[in-house]
Amino acid sequence: MNGVPQPGLRTCSSKLVTNNASQCRFHGKYLHTDNKWYCGHHVPRPDCAICLEPCTMSDITILDCSHSFHTHCLKRWIRRGSLTCPLCRTTLPSSFDIPWFRMTSCFRSNEFTVLPMYHPDLMSEHVIDFFLESGMTFNNVLQLQFDKPVVYWEFANLVRYWLKFGSADTHVISKVVARKFISFARKNNLEHVYRNNFNLI
Repeated sequence: MNGVPQPGLRTCSSKLVTNNASQCRFHGKYLHTDNKWYCGHHVPRPDCAICLEPCTMSDITILDCSHSFHTHCLKRWIRRGSLTCPLCRTTLPSSFDIPWFRMTSCFRSNEFTVLPMYHPDLMSEHVIDFFLESGMTFNNVLQLQFDKPVVYWEFANLVRYWLKFGSADTHVISKVVARKFISFARKNNLEHVYRNNFNLI
């Protein structure tokens, strides 16, 4: 019967939060690093290294470097412009990338309006001229818009931001776009455009 110890089966080692601190009666299915067995409800979770609260099964992200965080804490960390593990500073994989304009503390978010995807102003003369002057051809621009519409959307909005405020103090948001643009640049021999705009390679 579920929750009742049976011969030959291990019992969960967790103590319940009750007046008499009775032991959990579910089967221990998971051997933890403390050499004790736990049921799926009571497997000890690491503490989040950002907020120092215990992680839960439904809210935990374990990075490639093996450090664990609440998913919502890590998202907040990234939105503040940090693209590395909070503990060891290993670069986060590209799967954690978010649109640069969600990093509201990294640019003048109150003074700039991000245009929606396919807005005609993202193909304005000023934006296109910027791309052409950085070493792209008009065909490259069209290809980027067709092959990588999300990258074009972010890049074109970033160009609009640069044209309005300059590129000073935009290292973090520029790096976010650069990580997304580099594969297109390598595929189309546009490393010089990458260097001209981002100064990262």
